[in-house]
Amino acid sequence: MLDKLDALGVTVSAPPPPPAPLGVQRQDVTIPQQGGSLQARVYAPQPATGPYPAVSLLSGGGAPIDSVDWAADGLARAGDVVIITQPASGGSLSAYNTAARSGIDFLLSSANPFAAATRPTGVGVAGWSLGARAVAHAGGRHAGGCAGGLGQPGGQRDR
Repeated sequence: MLDKLDALGVTVSAPPPPPAPLGVQRQDVTIPQQGGSLQARVYAPQPATGPYPAVSLLSGGGAPIDSVDWAADGLARAGDVVIITQPASGGSLSAYNTAARSGIDFLLSSANPFAAATRPTGVGVAGWSLGARAVAHAGGRHAGGCAGGLGQPGGQRDR
């Protein structure tokens, strides 16, 4: 087959390789709150050339930030700026809603270490276990964003 294409003067070349996956950079931050503060971690694609969509991510009930590191890392590699905010108390929907809202506010503020790479519109929220329940609860009351729960590690997500 290649001989016939060569005889016609057609050059066949291999398709270009797929783009390399983005690297990830992380930074732990503290979000001031009335009466205390919330611990959070921000993830961004490397290089941070954005602007990239922003996602506020919540862990399961009482779980540490590291419990959803796999999800934040995957989202950042796919081209999102992500914040995981640890709720002040592990089990209430109110604490989780406050954490999600505080994470969004932080991502959209100049305090965000990756503010220049963060797109200020179309912010999404996602959660795992109790975090997903809080996201679904908040998503039913607020318009203008995207809400969704996360499945098991290795699952697929829509963009």
